[in-house]
Amino acid sequence: MGAAAPALFILLRIIQGMAFGLYVPLSWVFVAEHVPRQYLSVACSYATASFFVGVLFSNAFFMWLSSFMTTTELTDYGWRLPFLVAAALSFLPLLFWRFIGETPFFLALTKLNTGKNSGKPLTILFKHCKHSVFVGMVLTLVISSITSVVVLLLPDLIEINFTLDSDLFGFSHSLGIVFMIFGCIFYGIISNHENFGKVLVIGSILLIAQILAFFYHLQAGGDYILIMYALLGFCAGIVGMVPAILVQLFPTNVRLTGISFCYNVTYGIVGVLIPFGLGYATTLVSFSPALYIAFIGFIGIIMGLYFYNLPEFKKIDHVIL
Repeated sequence: MGAAAPALFILLRIIQGMAFGLYVPLSWVFVAEHVPRQYLSVACSYATASFFVGVLFSNAFFMWLSSFMTTTELTDYGWRLPFLVAAALSFLPLLFWRFIGETPFFLALTKLNTGKNSGKPLTILFKHCKHSVFVGMVLTLVISSITSVVVLLLPDLIEINFTLDSDLFGFSHSLGIVFMIFGCIFYGIISNHENFGKVLVIGSILLIAQILAFFYHLQAGGDYILIMYALLGFCAGIVGMVPAILVQLFPTNVRLTGISFCYNVTYGIVGVLIPFGLGYATTLVSFSPALYIAFIGFIGIIMGLYFYNLPEFKKIDHVIL
């Protein structure tokens, strides 16, 4: 196809990114509007943990793929296999959702006459929910930064300045993701019974302490990389408690629109800037990833103090016309 091939590839990747951008917010909203109010936080944390289970299986698939294919084979045709597997797996949620009913919130909403703005969710969102949009984007900055750095970028950033056994380091990274799954569920359960702001403050402080300890440990030789990576993953599981607040920030009729806007805009900015910016900064200062996560943890502390002084959310089924 010549020059049309890369152009078409980029176009399809953009479309794929737009489609994928709905999966995470939709999962949170769908789960939150189905479960009883008292299980909201832990249910959203389970949904968040499931994303990291997917990352874990994805890493395992790539390790398996690279174990029996040469670099030439992967470059020639092997890179297509993950796309084919993902395309096949994408039909499973569509199949399952055919047997799952709409949420009670949505069914109740369809019976209401929401007026002339019912078909204009963005109009309602930016007219009545500007404060919620700002708070939602800040919370998404916390989620996206921790996920991008700890789960995706940290192995490459560490290799810039530190030399570790590749097999042991690869296993440590996977172990860190496993403990991040446990951390998501743990923080979800705790925030289900304690004040969200209080848990967020404590969790952010622990994350700051652990990321700094992690890099000091690397500087000392990295002899206990398994333990330190596991602790870092568990502390990073603080992201599991955040979605429960995101779904409570917005009224029912613009909940998915609001969360999708906050999530995708913020994640897009972080996904573009952080790999390049943090990669360059790490070549200059080896502790750059730790300093950035510490900065994000500081934002988490501020948000925790903010929510600690707010009255607790009682209902999530309100509607703004």
